[in-house]
Amino acid sequence: MQENNDILQILFSYQDKKYAQLVQKLLPKNINRENIKIIGIRLPQLRKIAKDLVKNNWQEFLNQNTNEYFEQIMLEGFVIAYAPIDVNAKQKLIQNFLPKINNWSICDSFCASFQLKTKDKDLYLSFIKNYLNSPNEYELRFAIVMLLDYYLTEDFADNTLQLVYNTKDISYSVNMAKAWAFSKYFSYYPDKGLIFLQTQSLSKDVFKMTCQKIRDSHRVSSRYKEALKNL
Repeated sequence: MQENNDILQILFSYQDKKYAQLVQKLLPKNINRENIKIIGIRLPQLRKIAKDLVKNNWQEFLNQNTNEYFEQIMLEGFVIAYAPIDVNAKQKLIQNFLPKINNWSICDSFCASFQLKTKDKDLYLSFIKNYLNSPNEYELRFAIVMLLDYYLTEDFADNTLQLVYNTKDISYSVNMAKAWAFSKYFSYYPDKGLIFLQTQSLSKDVFKMTCQKIRDSHRVSSRYKEALKNL
């Protein structure tokens, strides 16, 4: 297994300084973006590095990782998601990783990296529910994004919608994730989604963001987009 300095050398070999500037501009305004050190590596390359790491002694990488750079944190998340271990062991790693997330980019990329097997969904759902009342915005966003990424299938969708609806509006990042979940539900189940928006009381901000995302969706027909005007 390569030492942490070797991993950093590999990361810097793929550095794109212009891309680093773009990533920094996309980070939340409510954090000190200048203090976040960004190398500038595109996600497909980071994912490839992570997949190479899990073929070796990836546990050593997790133990040595300094999290000095944005990409080191992102890489750690990918390694955890790809790690070939059972659900209980992986959830312990996730639990330790979540406090390191301080922006939507790491949160959402991390969530998108899991390939949940159908047989494991109930176990993961129980774990995710632990974070639905978290006062930490990125723990809560993690829970919401995991739900919208993996639990909008017919067997879980209605329950997922209610779980997201019951969460608190604690930040812009969380509100945006909620709107994303509601709009995605609407795109999959437009009739039920329209009834949801007609009958449930969403905050003004979440409702506005949800409707905008629906209008921007290519999956939603013009008939349903027109119906939004009457809400």
